[in-house]
Amino acid sequence: MDNRSIGIRSLDIQTGLYKYSDPILDLKIGETILIGKAASLASHLRGIQVIEDYEALKALASKLGINATELLSVLEILHEIEYIRIIGNKRKPTKIEVLIKIFEETYDLLGEKWKDDKPDEFEHKMVEIINDLSNYRVSKQEIISKYDLKIKDMDIITYIGQNGGFLDSYLRDEVRYLFSPIYMEENPEKIMRFLDSYDEKNVKSTIDLLNGKPGYPIVNLGNIEDDIILGLMSNNILQTPAITASGGKVNFLFTPYTNTTDKEMVRHARNVVSAVRYGEKFSQYSELRYPDLFLQRLIERGYIGKTPHSDIEAQYGVLRDNGLGRIEEVGIGRYRFYLADTPYAKDVVRLAKSMIISKRSFDPEMQRGIIAEAWEERQYLSKYHFSEYIPNLSNIKNIKKSLNERKTLPKSNIAKDKINEALNRLFISGGEPDVF
Repeated sequence: MDNRSIGIRSLDIQTGLYKYSDPILDLKIGETILIGKAASLASHLRGIQVIEDYEALKALASKLGINATELLSVLEILHEIEYIRIIGNKRKPTKIEVLIKIFEETYDLLGEKWKDDKPDEFEHKMVEIINDLSNYRVSKQEIISKYDLKIKDMDIITYIGQNGGFLDSYLRDEVRYLFSPIYMEENPEKIMRFLDSYDEKNVKSTIDLLNGKPGYPIVNLGNIEDDIILGLMSNNILQTPAITASGGKVNFLFTPYTNTTDKEMVRHARNVVSAVRYGEKFSQYSELRYPDLFLQRLIERGYIGKTPHSDIEAQYGVLRDNGLGRIEEVGIGRYRFYLADTPYAKDVVRLAKSMIISKRSFDPEMQRGIIAEAWEERQYLSKYHFSEYIPNLSNIKNIKKSLNERKTLPKSNIAKDKINEALNRLFISGGEPDVF
């Protein structure tokens, strides 16, 4: 796995478990949890220039499941990768400066740090499995064979993943399949069961097609030869934005794998991509040759329609309906779209641009792993004004569980056995301590 993927998966795992407490997490995935906590804190310090109140930082960290003792280790990691500079006593700094301006680099650096710390084989396998499941479902037996897992280790991975909300399973034809709900559309099990009704090779081919061109245009359902695409649309399983303008009605299809925790932001970005795709091939009044440049100019200039035309209202009306801007009539029957001057609207357009450029689903980094109650603590970190980024907290879906208080994972025989195994290593004579 590349460093960036490791950093992202570590944050995803930690976000799912941030309100849980159980010894098995430290025993089996301690390095990953620590790197995930560093990524989580870093994402909440984004845009801040200096932290003057260490007690306020401890309060913010506690909302992320990072206690005061762990905070020292987390800050040391962020200091080591040069995300922050600690001034004064490391146990109680006089101030902390945030150095990294391009946050996306943080995942690479944290992934590299994870490798340098040499987590054991089990952690490597768990992170790689979660990364595998970000692309498609895999049979449990295939995972066991691929990673040479013992049944007990597979049970631990399933136990942790299900309690964290980032791994689930279902049974089909007596085969148990694993998938990750957080990387999929709503109702992931419904999607998986639909896809399972088709040959796996054909499913992967269709997903590759949709990954290769986000906003794949469908002009006429009667001409579709791909039964999987037809089924996805006709059963209303996936979001398929439709735009009707001068070139007629066109639907635009996207992969069911979003690789993001903020489904609402992706939905809005897909609408932007659909509007741009319509301009590429279907509008009778304008031809969009360079969609990525077009979206960049929208961010910089703030509007679409340097030369206003009649298609703008129909083509970009969905953006207005999503609250991303407004449409004004400029002359009779000619329109211009104005992008809302808000961080969220601009981030949606940046996300749409990245979808088009990268030819795949894109992770909106700024939304990932944000915890609303922790974000609120930022105001107490410094008396100075800082570059304020306000995420769309009402839309964030970090994990499927909603927890009101810090919880302990339900005690299981798996956890008891693993803790006993660790304790046994402390006894030269080898006995079996009666701990539980």
